[in-house]
Amino acid sequence: MYMQFFSPFTRRLPLRRAAVAAVAMTLAAACTGAFGQGRLIVGPAAAVPTAPTDSNPICANGTTWEEADIVTVHYPNEDVTLNVNRFDDALHVKITIGQEEREMIRMDNGLTAVRAKNDIGPRQFSGVDLLANSALHYLQQAFKTPCAASTAHHFSLDVQDGPKSEASTVHLEGDMHLAGEALGYGMVVTEREGRANATILKTFGSWDFADLGDIPEDTPIAGWHVYRNGNPVAVEGTDVTAVEDLKKLAASH
Repeated sequence: MYMQFFSPFTRRLPLRRAAVAAVAMTLAAACTGAFGQGRLIVGPAAAVPTAPTDSNPICANGTTWEEADIVTVHYPNEDVTLNVNRFDDALHVKITIGQEEREMIRMDNGLTAVRAKNDIGPRQFSGVDLLANSALHYLQQAFKTPCAASTAHHFSLDVQDGPKSEASTVHLEGDMHLAGEALGYGMVVTEREGRANATILKTFGSWDFADLGDIPEDTPIAGWHVYRNGNPVAVEGTDVTAVEDLKKLAASH
Protein backbone atom coordinates (compact mmCIF):
# COMPACT_ATOMS: atom_id res chain seq x y z
CA MET A 1 0.00 0.00 0.00
CA TYR A 2 1.07 3.58 -0.63
CA MET A 3 0.04 6.96 0.70
CA GLN A 4 -2.35 8.88 -1.53
CA PHE A 5 -2.66 12.65 -1.21
CA PHE A 6 -3.61 13.51 -4.79
CA SER A 7 -3.20 10.98 -7.58
CA PRO A 8 -4.65 7.44 -7.70
CA PHE A 9 -1.93 6.49 -10.20
CA THR A 10 1.04 6.69 -7.84
CA ARG A 11 1.60 2.97 -7.50
CA ARG A 12 2.07 2.58 -11.25
CA LEU A 13 4.92 5.10 -11.38
CA PRO A 14 8.63 4.12 -11.13
CA LEU A 15 9.84 4.54 -7.58
CA ARG A 16 13.54 5.15 -8.09
CA ARG A 17 15.91 8.07 -8.01
CA ALA A 18 15.36 8.97 -11.66
CA ALA A 19 11.63 9.31 -10.98
CA VAL A 20 12.25 11.49 -7.93
CA ALA A 21 14.57 13.70 -9.96
CA ALA A 22 12.03 13.95 -12.78
CA VAL A 23 9.27 15.03 -10.38
CA ALA A 24 11.62 17.51 -8.72
CA MET A 25 12.51 19.01 -12.09
CA THR A 26 8.84 19.32 -13.03
CA LEU A 27 7.99 20.99 -9.73
CA ALA A 28 11.00 23.27 -10.00
CA ALA A 29 10.20 24.37 -13.56
CA ALA A 30 7.32 26.59 -12.46
CA CYS A 31 9.25 27.70 -9.41
CA THR A 32 12.74 28.48 -10.67
CA GLY A 33 13.06 27.31 -14.26
CA ALA A 34 16.02 25.16 -13.21
CA PHE A 35 16.84 22.15 -11.08
CA GLY A 36 18.91 23.20 -8.06
CA GLN A 37 21.71 21.00 -6.75
CA GLY A 38 23.85 20.81 -3.66
CA ARG A 39 22.19 23.39 -1.42
CA LEU A 40 20.72 21.01 1.14
CA ILE A 41 23.37 19.71 3.54
CA VAL A 42 21.64 17.37 5.95
CA GLY A 43 21.96 13.83 7.25
CA PRO A 44 19.99 11.13 9.07
CA ALA A 45 19.61 11.36 12.82
CA ALA A 46 21.52 8.84 14.88
CA ALA A 47 19.62 5.79 16.11
CA VAL A 48 18.56 5.84 19.77
CA PRO A 49 17.26 3.01 21.99
CA THR A 50 13.56 2.33 21.52
CA ALA A 51 10.96 1.72 24.18
CA PRO A 52 9.78 -1.82 24.96
CA THR A 53 7.05 -3.02 22.62
CA ASP A 54 4.40 -3.12 25.34
CA SER A 55 4.81 0.64 25.94
CA ASN A 56 5.25 1.53 22.28
CA PRO A 57 2.12 3.38 21.04
CA ILE A 58 2.85 2.49 17.42
CA CYS A 59 2.75 -1.23 18.22
CA ALA A 60 -0.10 -0.98 20.71
CA ASN A 61 -2.35 0.68 18.14
CA GLY A 62 -1.55 -1.66 15.24
CA THR A 63 -0.53 1.35 13.18
CA THR A 64 0.03 1.08 9.41
CA TRP A 65 2.44 3.19 7.35
CA GLU A 66 -0.45 4.93 5.57
CA GLU A 67 -1.78 6.33 8.87
CA ALA A 68 1.09 8.81 9.35
CA ASP A 69 -0.25 12.35 9.81
CA ILE A 70 3.14 14.10 9.68
CA VAL A 71 5.52 13.06 6.90
CA THR A 72 8.94 14.56 6.29
CA VAL A 73 11.06 13.23 3.42
CA HIS A 74 14.47 14.52 2.34
CA TYR A 75 16.24 13.59 -0.90
CA PRO A 76 19.69 15.22 -0.51
CA ASN A 77 21.02 14.18 -3.91
CA GLU A 78 18.06 15.83 -5.62
CA ASP A 79 17.97 18.75 -3.15
CA VAL A 80 14.29 18.13 -2.40
CA THR A 81 12.45 18.28 0.93
CA LEU A 82 8.79 17.37 1.43
CA ASN A 83 6.73 18.15 4.54
CA VAL A 84 3.11 16.97 4.80
CA ASN A 85 0.73 17.55 7.70
CA ARG A 86 -2.61 15.76 7.49
CA PHE A 87 -5.09 17.48 9.78
CA ASP A 88 -8.63 16.27 10.35
CA ASP A 89 -9.99 19.11 8.19
CA ALA A 90 -7.06 20.04 5.94
CA LEU A 91 -3.92 18.92 4.13
CA HIS A 92 -0.85 21.17 4.54
CA VAL A 93 2.01 20.55 2.10
CA LYS A 94 5.37 22.29 1.83
CA ILE A 95 7.94 21.44 -0.85
CA THR A 96 11.46 22.88 -0.91
CA ILE A 97 13.57 22.49 -4.06
CA GLY A 98 16.96 24.10 -3.65
CA GLN A 99 16.22 27.49 -2.12
CA GLU A 100 12.71 27.80 -3.53
CA GLU A 101 9.62 26.92 -1.49
CA ARG A 102 6.02 26.31 -2.35
CA GLU A 103 3.22 25.64 0.08
CA MET A 104 -0.41 24.61 -0.05
CA ILE A 105 -3.27 24.26 2.42
CA ARG A 106 -6.23 22.31 1.04
CA MET A 107 -9.33 22.52 3.24
CA ASP A 108 -12.12 19.96 3.36
CA ASN A 109 -14.57 22.78 2.56
CA GLY A 110 -13.34 22.97 -1.06
CA LEU A 111 -11.00 25.96 -0.63
CA THR A 112 -7.25 25.74 -1.24
CA ALA A 113 -4.60 28.37 -0.46
CA VAL A 114 -1.30 28.31 -2.38
CA ARG A 115 2.01 30.10 -1.83
CA ALA A 116 4.49 29.81 -4.70
CA LYS A 117 6.86 32.07 -6.65
CA ASN A 118 5.07 31.38 -9.92
CA ASP A 119 1.70 30.05 -8.85
CA ILE A 120 -0.06 27.72 -11.30
CA GLY A 121 -2.66 26.44 -8.87
CA PRO A 122 -3.10 23.32 -6.71
CA ARG A 123 -2.20 20.95 -9.56
CA GLN A 124 1.47 21.81 -9.15
CA PHE A 125 1.46 19.71 -5.98
CA SER A 126 0.38 16.49 -7.69
CA GLY A 127 3.97 15.15 -7.45
CA VAL A 128 3.66 14.93 -3.67
CA ASP A 129 2.40 11.34 -3.93
CA LEU A 130 5.52 10.17 -5.71
CA LEU A 131 7.92 12.08 -3.45
CA ALA A 132 6.40 10.47 -0.35
CA ASN A 133 5.98 6.99 -1.81
CA SER A 134 9.46 6.70 -3.29
CA ALA A 135 10.75 6.58 0.29
CA LEU A 136 7.83 4.55 1.65
CA HIS A 137 8.25 1.91 -1.07
CA TYR A 138 11.66 0.92 0.29
CA LEU A 139 10.77 1.35 3.96
CA GLN A 140 8.00 -1.18 3.42
CA GLN A 141 10.50 -3.53 1.79
CA ALA A 142 12.55 -3.45 4.99
CA PHE A 143 9.67 -3.29 7.49
CA LYS A 144 6.12 -4.39 6.72
CA THR A 145 4.73 -2.31 9.59
CA PRO A 146 5.82 0.76 11.58
CA CYS A 147 5.84 -1.47 14.68
CA ALA A 148 8.57 -3.65 13.16
CA ALA A 149 10.56 -0.55 12.24
CA SER A 150 10.13 1.03 15.68
CA THR A 151 12.03 -1.77 17.43
CA ALA A 152 14.92 -1.71 14.96
CA HIS A 153 18.11 0.30 14.98
CA HIS A 154 20.38 -0.43 12.04
CA PHE A 155 19.14 -2.50 9.07
CA SER A 156 20.97 -4.02 6.12
CA LEU A 157 19.32 -6.45 3.70
CA ASP A 158 18.90 -7.43 0.05
CA VAL A 159 15.39 -7.45 -1.45
CA GLN A 160 13.80 -8.21 -4.80
CA ASP A 161 12.45 -4.98 -6.25
CA GLY A 162 10.02 -4.50 -9.13
CA PRO A 163 7.52 -6.75 -10.94
CA LYS A 164 8.40 -10.46 -10.90
CA SER A 165 9.25 -10.49 -14.60
CA GLU A 166 11.61 -7.52 -14.18
CA ALA A 167 12.70 -7.86 -10.55
CA SER A 168 16.23 -6.88 -9.61
CA THR A 169 18.14 -7.22 -6.36
CA VAL A 170 18.68 -4.03 -4.39
CA HIS A 171 20.41 -3.47 -1.06
CA LEU A 172 18.75 -1.44 1.69
CA GLU A 173 20.87 -0.03 4.49
CA GLY A 174 20.00 2.53 7.11
CA ASP A 175 18.94 3.40 10.64
CA MET A 176 15.63 3.83 12.46
CA HIS A 177 14.89 5.68 15.67
CA LEU A 178 11.68 6.09 17.67
CA ALA A 179 10.67 9.25 19.56
CA GLY A 180 7.13 9.11 20.93
CA GLU A 181 4.92 8.31 17.94
CA ALA A 182 7.49 9.48 15.38
CA LEU A 183 9.79 7.17 13.43
CA GLY A 184 12.95 8.78 12.08
CA TYR A 185 14.90 7.05 9.34
CA GLY A 186 17.97 7.34 7.14
CA MET A 187 18.37 4.97 4.20
CA VAL A 188 20.52 4.33 1.15
CA VAL A 189 19.28 2.03 -1.64
CA THR A 190 21.92 0.56 -3.97
CA GLU A 191 21.78 -1.63 -7.07
CA ARG A 192 23.11 -5.19 -6.73
CA GLU A 193 22.78 -6.06 -10.41
CA GLY A 194 23.58 -4.20 -13.60
CA ARG A 195 25.30 -1.06 -12.36
CA ALA A 196 26.90 -2.76 -9.38
CA ASN A 197 26.55 -0.77 -6.15
CA ALA A 198 25.14 2.27 -7.96
CA THR A 199 22.98 4.41 -5.66
CA ILE A 200 19.31 4.24 -6.58
CA LEU A 201 18.03 6.45 -3.80
CA LYS A 202 19.26 8.25 -0.71
CA THR A 203 16.61 9.53 1.65
CA PHE A 204 15.93 10.37 5.28
CA GLY A 205 13.15 11.93 7.30
CA SER A 206 10.35 10.89 9.65
CA TRP A 207 6.88 9.40 9.77
CA ASP A 208 4.86 10.69 12.73
CA PHE A 209 1.61 8.98 13.74
CA ALA A 210 0.39 11.59 16.26
CA ASP A 211 -3.18 12.85 15.75
CA LEU A 212 -3.04 16.50 14.66
CA GLY A 213 -6.72 17.33 15.05
CA ASP A 214 -7.97 20.35 13.08
CA ILE A 215 -5.58 22.82 11.49
CA PRO A 216 -4.98 25.84 13.80
CA GLU A 217 -7.19 28.72 12.71
CA ASP A 218 -4.37 31.23 13.18
CA THR A 219 -2.17 29.51 10.55
CA PRO A 220 -1.00 32.47 8.41
CA ILE A 221 -1.88 32.66 4.68
CA ALA A 222 -1.57 36.41 3.99
CA GLY A 223 -0.73 36.99 0.33
CA TRP A 224 -1.52 33.42 -0.74
CA HIS A 225 -3.69 32.68 -3.76
CA VAL A 226 -7.04 31.05 -3.02
CA TYR A 227 -8.85 28.46 -5.16
CA ARG A 228 -12.27 26.85 -4.92
CA ASN A 229 -12.31 23.37 -6.45
CA GLY A 230 -9.28 24.33 -8.54
CA ASN A 231 -10.68 27.67 -9.78
CA PRO A 232 -9.19 31.02 -8.65
CA VAL A 233 -11.10 33.00 -6.02
CA ALA A 234 -10.65 36.78 -5.93
CA VAL A 235 -9.43 37.70 -2.43
CA GLU A 236 -7.45 40.87 -3.18
CA GLY A 237 -8.50 43.67 -0.87
CA THR A 238 -10.12 41.23 1.57
CA ASP A 239 -8.93 40.17 4.99
CA VAL A 240 -7.95 36.60 4.13
CA THR A 241 -4.82 36.38 6.26
CA ALA A 242 -5.33 33.14 8.20
CA VAL A 243 -7.04 29.76 7.94
CA GLU A 244 -9.88 31.14 10.04
CA ASP A 245 -10.68 33.50 7.15
CA LEU A 246 -10.79 30.58 4.71
CA LYS A 247 -13.45 28.99 6.88
CA LYS A 248 -15.47 32.21 6.93
CA LEU A 249 -15.08 32.57 3.15
CA ALA A 250 -16.39 29.05 2.61
CA ALA A 251 -19.35 29.66 4.92
CA SER A 252 -20.29 32.85 3.04
CA HIS A 253 -20.79 31.04 -0.29
